[in-house]
Amino acid sequence: MQNSAPTPPAPQTTSVLRIKRTRIGEASVIQPKTMSDKDQLLATFESGCLSLHEAARDSEQIVRFRTNFVKNLIKIQKLRLRNHRLFDDTFIPKNIDMKIAITGTPEIQNTDDFKTIQGKASAALQHYQTAMKELMVETAKLEVKMTNKLLQEIVFNFTKEFFLDMLLL
Repeated sequence: MQNSAPTPPAPQTTSVLRIKRTRIGEASVIQPKTMSDKDQLLATFESGCLSLHEAARDSEQIVRFRTNFVKNLIKIQKLRLRNHRLFDDTFIPKNIDMKIAITGTPEIQNTDDFKTIQGKASAALQHYQTAMKELMVETAKLEVKMTNKLLQEIVFNFTKEFFLDMLLL
């Protein structure tokens, strides 16, 4: 007599490379990963520095410039990513997002005077949040501006040092 219990489905197998087998209908199209603008800039910069003559490429000036330049480019990118939400009109940062409710006894809660007081409190809170957010946006812009200025100074100082050394050789 044969066992009439259903047989369990065969487990899905994987190859030695751990690639999951899929049916043709289930396969998704794999898009090649594209480089971000920052990554393209850094790659171009790095390849430019590496294409220099060995003596120039390994000089203290080039290494220091490359390190400072890349560090500040990354800092600018992080600032922009961190601060991009501030420029959205609907976004309220957590450190200024408050809920203030003025309450009173049940006898006065339905009066027009009490509703006027609640409206004034709501308007004052909205004014505070708007003013604080404007100050935060100004601070974010100043951070990016100062980092850009620092980056320009790094490039200027490197150019001045490098070409001055070249003229003295």
